[in-house]
Amino acid sequence: EDNVHVASRVRWRLRLRRGMRVEAEWGNEWHTVRVLWVGKTNAGVRICTVKYEDGGDVESNIDIAERIRKRATTLAEYAESRISLGSLEVGQKLRGIVTDIHSFGIFVDVDTDIDGIVTKQRASIDFAADLEQVASVGDEVNVWVSRILPKKNKLELAMVAGKVRRVSRAKKKVDTFVGFDSSKWIKGIIRGIRQFGLFVEVSSAEGEAVEGFVHVTEVAEQFVKSRELRKRFQKGQKVKVRVTNVDVERGRLDLSLKRVVKPEP
Repeated sequence: EDNVHVASRVRWRLRLRRGMRVEAEWGNEWHTVRVLWVGKTNAGVRICTVKYEDGGDVESNIDIAERIRKRATTLAEYAESRISLGSLEVGQKLRGIVTDIHSFGIFVDVDTDIDGIVTKQRASIDFAADLEQVASVGDEVNVWVSRILPKKNKLELAMVAGKVRRVSRAKKKVDTFVGFDSSKWIKGIIRGIRQFGLFVEVSSAEGEAVEGFVHVTEVAEQFVKSRELRKRFQKGQKVKVRVTNVDVERGRLDLSLKRVVKPEP
């Protein structure tokens, strides 16, 4: 067929994703829109929800094959605008667009590969029983990063700065020991003695005091009974320890007084 009108009769194959800026046909004209949601009908027809840049109206259930086409810069803009989860920090303020609302939370596109979720307790200053009273699909909102879970591919947000899930001071401190050489000895001071082990204070690379724990099985080369710990150690005693494990999520630093046992050749 000759003389096919490209704008009205040709559709480029496009893997549509939330956050993309494309064009939607309405009233025999093409308008720039931002994709908020992509899905299928029960019959398998691909549909989407978009927000029009000129006017801000939101339209749902648009037949992608019939009414959506990409812009010349769609793919490049999308790739350039994406933010990796690893570059975000808890407490960071972002601007996003509400893409969906459920009884358990509000989904917001903040230009990451996944939408962030704002749960009920972090959607407003007072508890919100009905989240549709807080925001609507297509609303542009300010949000703050509350928690980042890369392994679960999950991003939690807050719509109130004061409701960000704060990282405890302990977690922030032990984080400096991630990747620390477990064979290296560091100086410490015993701050507490319990039946199950010793609490030892060490210093981070930044000079901050961090409290770690030496389990009773790690206090000596030979087995030491719990009741003998207070006989062998004293508060304020200086010791040398090794870092054996760092649990950032729990804010825990595991230490040992035992030397490294090298495997036999």
